[in-house]
Amino acid sequence: MTQSPMTSPAPTRVRVAAAVLLALVSATQLCHVADAVIPSTPSWHPAWNQRRHKGSLSTKVLPDTPLPQCAFHLYRHLSKTGGTTLRFIFDKQTAMGEWEYPLIYGFKEDEWVALLDRWKVAARAWKSGGRPGPRTLVEVRGNWPSNWPAENFARVLHDVAYIRQHFEPLGCAVSTSILLRKPFPQYLSFFNYYIRQKQTAPPTSPGAEGGRRGWPDVMGKAAWGRDAGEWAANVRDMQVREVLGDKCTSTMRQPGYDVEWRGQGSEPVRIGSHRFTPEACGDVTEADYARFQHTIQEFDVVGTTEQFDSFLLLLAHRTGLQYLQYVRSNEGSHDRNRDALPEAVTAAIDFSTHYDRRAYDLVEARHAELVKNIGGAGFTSKVKAFQDATKVRGGKKFVGGLPAHSPFKWVDREAASAAGIKPAVPGCFTEPTGGGQAVAYINFNPVTLVDKDSALACVKGCNLDA
Repeated sequence: MTQSPMTSPAPTRVRVAAAVLLALVSATQLCHVADAVIPSTPSWHPAWNQRRHKGSLSTKVLPDTPLPQCAFHLYRHLSKTGGTTLRFIFDKQTAMGEWEYPLIYGFKEDEWVALLDRWKVAARAWKSGGRPGPRTLVEVRGNWPSNWPAENFARVLHDVAYIRQHFEPLGCAVSTSILLRKPFPQYLSFFNYYIRQKQTAPPTSPGAEGGRRGWPDVMGKAAWGRDAGEWAANVRDMQVREVLGDKCTSTMRQPGYDVEWRGQGSEPVRIGSHRFTPEACGDVTEADYARFQHTIQEFDVVGTTEQFDSFLLLLAHRTGLQYLQYVRSNEGSHDRNRDALPEAVTAAIDFSTHYDRRAYDLVEARHAELVKNIGGAGFTSKVKAFQDATKVRGGKKFVGGLPAHSPFKWVDREAASAAGIKPAVPGCFTEPTGGGQAVAYINFNPVTLVDKDSALACVKGCNLDA
């Protein structure tokens, strides 16, 4: 496979990456390498001995793959499939100093290319003995602040394939993963999280001129549908669309109907379904589904939300992630029982998820094959032991047991700079960004990874420990 022209290291990018590399090598904070299942204490962080422990997780369900010395993992996060929970698990790896997680999930093309350039320089330097190996986690989500990785996912996978081809022979572990969810609960979860509030909001008033309002800046049932069924009728096969990336995934969060106002003070009246561009936003076809099947075969680890723990332990086996205990995120409070919904709603969702149901069956079968190949019943017993180790503390349920104490935390970047506190930069980082996507999740202010004992207040990843 030839290198994509867009990812060929330009001289300027190479000089920048080399400068970052020299800064990392000169630092005393060198990322440790696992000596077995439990990684050894890093020499660059002497205080870690007093804080580090295994958590309550039984040794028989600890990850069976040591922490790799050089690694790159890409996770494709589809909407409402458990991706936020996995994101926090990835954050935990960064808070433990073992992986960097440098890109916001809706990264831009230049950010992606810059990361690839830095990672290649770091991996080659590791192979020649010049620095610790890079270990990098990347999540492709899209939507914010850019849709680029979602809409160009084929390109992203091509770039990862290039890394695999050229760096696995050097000893770097390169892998990919994806989760799908049963379509019916996935649709209801998406509806309850993103759409319900738009339907129930007061209808948008007409502009000063009256008439049609600029789509999609309208609220109310006329534009968004009267219930989950009317919304779903215009949003078909969401999971297949997201994987393909080029099937107008933005329509998932846009009103499906055009409206007009027929007088001052009137409420909007629906005038028909919104006319999306047929070339980009047409229905999923058999040819599209064939592309989806091909894409799924490129993933190393696949799983379903319904078997999240099995997926997680498969992922740890493939990648060497060491800290798996987690608290479920965004569980929601609305009923997703189809028997409690009107028949018209269930019929509309079923009609709109024809290919998604086939996709789920495909991924479920592939997941079962992976489980069989790794040990079948023995692996299933390991998953059960992981679940049985679940503990409750502080009102939170930690699946898999109580987590190890994190030696690092994220603080506001401006506050850290004002206080003269330098960021923690484990040697597995490719740049001193602070890792963990480097922004807070609520206000998206820039953050910096620092020692856990810093006097500054934690602003992100504050719930990763028990």
